[in-house]
Amino acid sequence: MLRVGIVGLPNAGKSTLLSRLTRANPRVADYPFTTLTPNLGVLQADQVHWSKAGAVRITVADMPGIIKGAHEGKGLGLAFLRHIERTRMLVFVIDAAAGQPKHDYSELIDEIGSYSEEILKRPRVVALNKVDLVTGRKPAIRLDAERVWVSGLTGEGIDELRQAIGRLFPMAK
Repeated sequence: MLRVGIVGLPNAGKSTLLSRLTRANPRVADYPFTTLTPNLGVLQADQVHWSKAGAVRITVADMPGIIKGAHEGKGLGLAFLRHIERTRMLVFVIDAAAGQPKHDYSELIDEIGSYSEEILKRPRVVALNKVDLVTGRKPAIRLDAERVWVSGLTGEGIDELRQAIGRLFPMAK
């Protein structure tokens, strides 16, 4: 199964983003751990304008929030991380309005890498979410992955995120 995993800290807006990217209707609430099992949605090839993909459908899985210590089994961390093993690409969702996007991204990389370095070899894109709450100019943020400014709430940047997924998704295998 072709699968993209949406990963992030609790309350980063992963489920809201899934509903914008696909036609999924996950439960969304403003408190941590609303998502306890992956929610699934489907991206159609025509949504990302793949020229070579034909009728490809990609399953997008919104993963439960990852917390510090997840790789050591804190909370339900190991169960959550096992879901990520089934993906072929990752979309890291970072709450850009929280004020520490680089730190949050590093924390996720550390937790996932401590669980499995192999997962970090997969293609990834960073969705800097909640751009509608960022006041002033968007800060310049250097990361080791392509980044897209989005708002799961308003839909801003969603087409750009779909295009990034389309460019980076590993079609072979």
